[in-house]
Amino acid sequence: MSTTSYQNVMVVADGTDTAVSHALEVSEKFGSKLHSLYVFDPSTADVLSDEDRAGALEQMEATGTEETSRIAELAGERGIDTARAVREGVPHRAVARYADEKGVDLVVLRSSGADTPASLPYRATRLVDVPVLTVPDSAEADGYDSIVVPTDGSDEATKAGEHAVALAERYDADVHAVYVVKSAIHDYKDAPRSIVGMLKEAGENATEEIVSLADDAGVSATKTVVKGTPYNKILRHADDVEADLIAMGKMGLDADERDFIGSTTERVLHESGVPVLSVE
Repeated sequence: MSTTSYQNVMVVADGTDTAVSHALEVSEKFGSKLHSLYVFDPSTADVLSDEDRAGALEQMEATGTEETSRIAELAGERGIDTARAVREGVPHRAVARYADEKGVDLVVLRSSGADTPASLPYRATRLVDVPVLTVPDSAEADGYDSIVVPTDGSDEATKAGEHAVALAERYDADVHAVYVVKSAIHDYKDAPRSIVGMLKEAGENATEEIVSLADDAGVSATKTVVKGTPYNKILRHADDVEADLIAMGKMGLDADERDFIGSTTERVLHESGVPVLSVE
């Protein structure tokens, strides 16, 4: 049985039910306390007169109070313990600060599909030290039956596998490990066969590690090694197995903090039609 659990789940309230429905689902499955956080940025009212600015900030705070109260009520109907807060500041920094203060294990937030590297989902995913579940508007909250785990053999990918297995246990889901051999390396004319063979072997070892985690927890799992562009093949594999969640490391063996924007994780976050759990 997996030891990974979520005692404190935080949902970033934005007036929609996109992230809320998933946060409620996970909180109920794990018996978590659900924190609802609403953040308003006072700088957005800087262009107003002093009088109008004061009124705008008061309205923002009132909206946050109303929204977090609504989420607490929904959670209460499911018997979920709750906490709520309204904070002002730069959104991604406020989210990271609250998560650190309250010992949050999982952050859940909405991804609109039109996000940019400067928007909350990407900045929060990069800054927050705990797993972040980004939920696109198209993703329904009716449980997780099929979870894809992209792996490159890194520690981050293994941790993502641990979280995927923990979720699979609770939802009786299947786990699908996938390793992508970059086509630029695989198809390079002068690439020695030994290098290509080593990459394939690395893929077998990396996916087998995820399958072993699943086996130990009694979770059904498959493994696949393919060649191509990593983010494209990950998304295609997710379609093939009808995945409703992708769990992956924020960074990999060939990435560092400076490389996050433009990395495989960022591309998957941007283009995935299902929730993505990013694990550090």
